[in-house]
Amino acid sequence: MYISQRSNGYMIQRSVCRNRRLLAMAVSAWLALPTAAAWAAEAGADVKTADVNVEANAAKEEAKYESQSTTIITAEDIARKQAKSVEDVIFNETGVTRTIDAMGNVGVSIRGGDPRHTLLLVDGQRVLGGEAKYNGNGDELLRIGAENIERIEIIRGAASAKYGADAIGGVIHVITKQGVKSPAVSLNVEGRYHSSRSQSGTETNTLPTNFYLRADSGDMGKLNLSGWTSKREVMPVYSDGKQFIAGENWYEDFKPSLRFYGSIKNDGVSGSYSFDDANKLSFRFTTERENMQRRNKGELYPLGSFFEPMQVYQRDRKRDTYSISYEGRIGKNTDYTLSYGYGKLREDDSTLLTYYNSGRDKYSGKNSLAGVDYLDHTQTNVDLHFNTVVNDAHYLSYGFGWQKEYAEGSRLRNAPKSYTKKINPWDYDKSLAVEDNTAGKDDEPDTYVHNYKFLRNENGFVWDKNGEYYGSETPPMTYEEAKAYAESGFSDPDLEDKFNAFNDLLNAQNDFSDPKFNNLPMMYKYAPALGYYGLLYDGSNPAYKQDKNITFNGKYYGQVFEERKNQLLIGEADLTKTYAYVQDSWQVTPKTILTPILRIDHSDRFGSHATANLGMTHMLTPHRRLKANIGTGYGEPGLGELFYNWEMYGGTGADHLGWYWIGNPNLKPEKSLNIDLALEGENEHTYGKVGVFHNEISDYMTHYFTGQLVDFNFHGKSFRNVPDRIYSFRNIGKAKLTGIEAEVQHKFSKNWSAKLGYTYLHAINASDDDLPHRLLDRPTHKFDVGVNYKDDAHGWRAALWGSFFSRMLDSNSVKTDDLFEKDGAGNYIRKRGEYREKSFGIWNLLVEKDIRKDFTVYAGVDNLFNHQDDDRAYHDRTFRFGVNMKFDDFGSFLGTGIHRNADGILVDRDGVPLKNFYGDDFFLHRPETATDGRTKGSLDFFGDYRMRTSTHRGYDRAEMRETKETQADDAAARNYADRPGHGFGQRLRIGADYRIDDKLGVKAVLATGKANDAADPVDENKGLGGVHIERAEVTGSPGRWDWTLGRIHEPMGVTGYWFGKEYDGARVLYTKDRTQVAAGFGDFSRTTGVYDSAYSHKEATVIRRAPTLNELLGYYTHTNDNTNAHLYPMNYDPNAAANYREKYNNAGKIQDANGNWVRDPALSDVQIAEKKLEVIRELVGILKSVDAEMKRRADAEPGASYENQWNKFLTEGHSDYAMASHAYGNYFYARVVVRRGDGVVRNLKENYHGLAHFKTLALSNPHTLTPIDNPKYGGVEGLMRSENIRTMMDDILKEVEDAGSTYETEDGQPLTRAQAIDRMFTDFVGETATIRGTETGSNKLYNGISHFLEKFSDSVQFNPVKGAPIPLPGAPIAFTQAGFLLKHDVIPKMERAGFLKVRHQFGSRLGAELWTLHSFGHGMDVKGEKLPIANVIGIGARAVLGPRTMFSFDYGINRAATGRYFHGGRDSYGRYTGGGSVPYFWVMRLDFGIPDMDIPGSWGVYLDYKNFEHGAFLGGTGADLPDRYLDGIRSFTTGIAFVPARDLMLEAMYTFGARSTQMRDTLYTPEHFRLGDYTRIQLTYRF
Repeated sequence: MYISQRSNGYMIQRSVCRNRRLLAMAVSAWLALPTAAAWAAEAGADVKTADVNVEANAAKEEAKYESQSTTIITAEDIARKQAKSVEDVIFNETGVTRTIDAMGNVGVSIRGGDPRHTLLLVDGQRVLGGEAKYNGNGDELLRIGAENIERIEIIRGAASAKYGADAIGGVIHVITKQGVKSPAVSLNVEGRYHSSRSQSGTETNTLPTNFYLRADSGDMGKLNLSGWTSKREVMPVYSDGKQFIAGENWYEDFKPSLRFYGSIKNDGVSGSYSFDDANKLSFRFTTERENMQRRNKGELYPLGSFFEPMQVYQRDRKRDTYSISYEGRIGKNTDYTLSYGYGKLREDDSTLLTYYNSGRDKYSGKNSLAGVDYLDHTQTNVDLHFNTVVNDAHYLSYGFGWQKEYAEGSRLRNAPKSYTKKINPWDYDKSLAVEDNTAGKDDEPDTYVHNYKFLRNENGFVWDKNGEYYGSETPPMTYEEAKAYAESGFSDPDLEDKFNAFNDLLNAQNDFSDPKFNNLPMMYKYAPALGYYGLLYDGSNPAYKQDKNITFNGKYYGQVFEERKNQLLIGEADLTKTYAYVQDSWQVTPKTILTPILRIDHSDRFGSHATANLGMTHMLTPHRRLKANIGTGYGEPGLGELFYNWEMYGGTGADHLGWYWIGNPNLKPEKSLNIDLALEGENEHTYGKVGVFHNEISDYMTHYFTGQLVDFNFHGKSFRNVPDRIYSFRNIGKAKLTGIEAEVQHKFSKNWSAKLGYTYLHAINASDDDLPHRLLDRPTHKFDVGVNYKDDAHGWRAALWGSFFSRMLDSNSVKTDDLFEKDGAGNYIRKRGEYREKSFGIWNLLVEKDIRKDFTVYAGVDNLFNHQDDDRAYHDRTFRFGVNMKFDDFGSFLGTGIHRNADGILVDRDGVPLKNFYGDDFFLHRPETATDGRTKGSLDFFGDYRMRTSTHRGYDRAEMRETKETQADDAAARNYADRPGHGFGQRLRIGADYRIDDKLGVKAVLATGKANDAADPVDENKGLGGVHIERAEVTGSPGRWDWTLGRIHEPMGVTGYWFGKEYDGARVLYTKDRTQVAAGFGDFSRTTGVYDSAYSHKEATVIRRAPTLNELLGYYTHTNDNTNAHLYPMNYDPNAAANYREKYNNAGKIQDANGNWVRDPALSDVQIAEKKLEVIRELVGILKSVDAEMKRRADAEPGASYENQWNKFLTEGHSDYAMASHAYGNYFYARVVVRRGDGVVRNLKENYHGLAHFKTLALSNPHTLTPIDNPKYGGVEGLMRSENIRTMMDDILKEVEDAGSTYETEDGQPLTRAQAIDRMFTDFVGETATIRGTETGSNKLYNGISHFLEKFSDSVQFNPVKGAPIPLPGAPIAFTQAGFLLKHDVIPKMERAGFLKVRHQFGSRLGAELWTLHSFGHGMDVKGEKLPIANVIGIGARAVLGPRTMFSFDYGINRAATGRYFHGGRDSYGRYTGGGSVPYFWVMRLDFGIPDMDIPGSWGVYLDYKNFEHGAFLGGTGADLPDRYLDGIRSFTTGIAFVPARDLMLEAMYTFGARSTQMRDTLYTPEHFRLGDYTRIQLTYRF
């Protein structure tokens, strides 16, 4: 744990020695350091121990008197750079250096220490990061939003004696903003642009935006609350050296990203309750959601690049932290803090390989699941700290604590505890490639996820491939040996003995008389080694596949490998620590303070360690100080370093090797000795310091490339070796860090100031010859420069800052010569890496302008000179622009004159008090007829105009496509795709309110647009159409009763989220004292029903579908291997529009008694040929219909296009003058002999190669290459008609015959000329379409038309859906089979319903409600059964927390059958089972402020969290949120409303973190899902 005092940021001024300013300042410095009570930072208020006062605003002054070098970065400093994360701030500080690892994770090095030597604290709590420490938690700096930070403290030098392990190099302590006394709201919105976004293939047209919103309630008696939310877009850092161009070296424009990019969302609430001046309870709860991605690709060479896949890394991360502390006092001289902290982190990572575009094809899965990884990490701590004033010279801090860390995940496979877990690849990506192996059935997705078994042996760490394929013992003959023996024709004498020995062993272990071997080929029974490996299978005869009944030592070949496929090995590890410490701030002399500290830490893995530190601050003069420190430190390995067994990413080629981590359980903690000496001082305009330091670390831990590769080769599927480098960890001996730090800050004038920092570093590896002598990523020289301009009079500010790094060895620039060299045993030889030395600078510029006191705009440029380096992963030049706004008291933003008077009451310009707070009527309300005092005959007209824009980002998934077993209706397909959208809408409302009597009135409102205009994600109506009656009611209020008839607005629940629209009917309300009862009945159909739910479900049914391309043709397409192995395995149905290969072959055949297809004896050869032509013409018609449908779909989708595949088949890959010969493979022979009258014999079959006049026949076009290309015959399609074929044959005969020619067959049988043409015609048509080179076909019968089908597997292919094994759009229905239909969930509207509500107000701050609603009427039709829609019971409460702060809560359940149906109550056929659980909903909402259109400058902010289970919400919400974001969804929403002028209101709301409450069905497996963020901005004018 840590020891912290700076978090209180206080200064001690003891009444007993007020004249001792030095001690007071020095003690305050030590107390201000997080050395004993970081826990108190969470409270954010003064801690008082008797006469000890704490002042947080003295932090910078106090740092002058601390013995350790400390930099305070204030909120003003952060604002000067408009930083969005801590990472944007700290790397311009002296002695602080940025590192980055191979995955783009940033680390922080202080004074040359490793990133793991820098301890990161947030409000005194250790940041809960990853399970490993080797790269530190520096990447967490990116996740900490800078807008919510009060200050950052950088403590340089070893500080383990104060903070415990991991502070060998220094500490970064982030202290967040605390609650303020008065209500306030802060808002920042920023956009960013970088030029490399063009041609990135990643980014959308929408610029990345960041926003931050914080609301403070102010003091509400003893309670103070704050809430905040933020969203930051982390932009991609694109490679500068790699660019992929569509058509040149990839399928689309693409730039690899060097770091993860995406969105980070943070939300939190903090507060405190002060019992009295000495006792306070504080809490802080935060949640963080991160959705990130990184795309990479190594190979740039055009040919290899198309084969090497793109790597897509995906990361979903969520982290929640909770901390509670209690501060108290014992007597006058001692205070204490008891704190509890808990944090949990869940990270889900996956890696995809995509072989086409970005992996999102509309019809075809193009991805492979390369890896899956997840981590659960928790941290719990309990701490108790004391501060005691002993006497005038001694101030003690002491305490103890306990911490437990637990991690579980697939990265920790070498942990002491482990278990296996099976995964379903479809859960990680729905666009995985599917190999089309079986007709009518979906096959397995492409995945490389595997629980590899590893061994340590003399060759290092190796994959136990033999163990996975053979089992515990390697057989006498391995697969490779058996394969070589078979290829030798079983004649290799060196392998014969092994072959015989293995056969004898298999015969002994297997009983081949067992019936399970009845169908085993005799060859496999004779030589079972062949069957064990399946060596005789060539793809044609399934009987010769591997027989898994043949086992060796009880396992078939590859059994263990198959069992470990799609399996994860999950490791579990924990670490428990305790600590105790004592520290004394001792004023030795009036000018000297010593601060000794002793700490003991105990770990259940590493034992006990004592650390100590002695610091001194000596005042040379009032403004000159000498500081010195000597201390020890230590650092413990993390759970990752100990137990890693993890492929961080897989290799995809020689230019992009993978990275595999192996932990080392024998690591020892590092120990250090740190000495530093510094001189610093200041005068009126200048501050300066110079110091030297030396840090010597023993048992120095480093990660290193072992020099070994491991090659999984993606299960042998890769076209090249794709090894991983194996990295591990070790203690190498000593590292020595010696350096000089110097810094000067100077104020030139009231407008100009500057800072210059310099660090010299000599960081060396003192003991390991295998690693470079200089430590990596440490610049020898570092210069930090900052220039600031400030003009308060005109509101201008500017800042220029940057850092220059000189002579740094880059850890990511490793180069290894002859990396793939192997030794005689085939193992990779260990190699030493070389690293590049680099020098570079990064500069930034920002300009700000205050429009008003609380309204600032700014613009800036990061990386001004566009320095890019792929190894360092710096952003290219980035332009940013934004606005900061702050709302506190009304009108401060606008200068309206609203202010607080002497009594603290808000008044307008004329001093009239404003009523803008929650009064006694905050909960119970009666109609206006009972309260407004209007009289009979009064008539009021009113109205408003609203315009708004709505945007939902969507996840833009690959479209849900039909499979061989599953179909999706159009709504389900659109639902799953979740396309982004935006819209603009207007609404005009006009109303009248007439008072028939004093207590009887009628009100009517006409509106444009839809009745339930919040239901859809985007507005459809850009105009003012759709006029309807929004409200029309008659209300009477006799006595305590109120009744209403007509179209009535009625919220259900306190928040109105469940329902808050209108219904047609009646309502009665009774109010007495603080109780109210309401009842109503009517038609709710106008505004209920959910028609845009995010849910879909599968129903088992009989589906009718078209064939896939392979099913249509009857063989595998997209291959040039024309053998029997590529005949598609499917049954032949002559009535189905499928398997046209068999249709063609069986044309003119009938079935005999045994079901065999035989020639129809009633048909001639010519008639059979005519039938075959009909089959081919039918097939071509289908292909053209597919093209037409694909073109129609493309035309209907904006920006889509489609290339006509039939035209492509005809025209690509050959001469424009040879289309027909391309399609028919050139017609060169016929079984006809022509005997000319001049004695010349022309054999049109045997001698066609020598007939030059035949091959170059040019009947009417001298450019044709063969007769069939002559346009006279109608081209490709013309030659599918007998008349054109006969004309061509007649022309051929004319070319070779003379007047005296006779005709005969090959065996001399005479033919008439007409018979010769018939014979030539039937030969051209052919007999069989079986792929050539097989036993079934023969070359003499394999001619033009039969050759036509084969051409679809040639290099130019008919490929409308890019090889997807899906039913062809536009093809006729061919199959009827059992399958599933994916249907969109629709919750029907309630036709009639009745409700009862009871409300009661408890005093002036709390109200509660109980209500119920029941539907009547037809209900929901489910397979002929009518299910009641609503039987809802709800409770709610509203609490006034302050004058303008409100908390609201709702909870309810829907007990109706419809609710249970959508919540697990349906079977696989979509029928209601009578079961299912009751869905519930709940909403929490916190409101700050009250926007009032009568009060310019008034504002309101709200934050809510809601959870509506599927079937609980029925439509008609009163929240300004679409139904899609409520039904079955849990999410956060934040909103702000501001009144810039009377009768004008600007509102904005943002919904994020929208996730499903249960799983929904897809075409593959069920899934949990997310919805994209939703934003709505609107402006309303009231008249």
